[in-house]
Amino acid sequence: MILFKLGGSLLNSGFMKLWINFITYHFKGRAIIVPGGGLFANHIRSVQKNYKLKDDIAHDMALYSMSQMALLISSIDRKSLRFCNTKHEIDGVIEDNKVPIVGTFDFLKKRIGSPNKNWSITSDSIALLISKELQLNTLLIVKSCWCSFVDSKIALNQIKVNKLVSLGILDASFSLNFQNSKTKVFLFFRDQLPNASDTLLTSSKPNNRSQ
Repeated sequence: MILFKLGGSLLNSGFMKLWINFITYHFKGRAIIVPGGGLFANHIRSVQKNYKLKDDIAHDMALYSMSQMALLISSIDRKSLRFCNTKHEIDGVIEDNKVPIVGTFDFLKKRIGSPNKNWSITSDSIALLISKELQLNTLLIVKSCWCSFVDSKIALNQIKVNKLVSLGILDASFSLNFQNSKTKVFLFFRDQLPNASDTLLTSSKPNNRSQ
């Protein structure tokens, strides 16, 4: 089972539909989608600034922005995609050979303590936490940015994760969350559709991330 984290920026660039089509064609019944907050999260950043909201409030609002994006992209293919509010619903959609979209993130609120509820934890770290919660061993993150030092066919290691965090490509909490995770993480650029038969999408062998 693969968790696809689709960055919200893919919507504005027109690549969201491309990735949705790829996932629904090749991975029905064996993939789960987590969306970024995209334009909805950007709106919350503006609201926080204008109304001087505390970080913990903005953080919870940002989780709902991911839910809004999940609803939006579920409309791209209403036959193959299903918006899910519970783990039970996710299991049912997989059994029906469809693709579930994680639509609620309330179960993470207890995992993320109040001191950590800020913009250092965004949808990338949340996707990593969800992969642990759902016991998934592969996370594929799709970004609009280009990273010349990343080979998308090779799982990220701690050194590359730290560099991606320092560049602001992954959120500030991702390094620690990655260090505490057994999930294999791959980073793809928006027009870098993988080969559906690549071993990175079919292998479940543990990954050595120390190098």
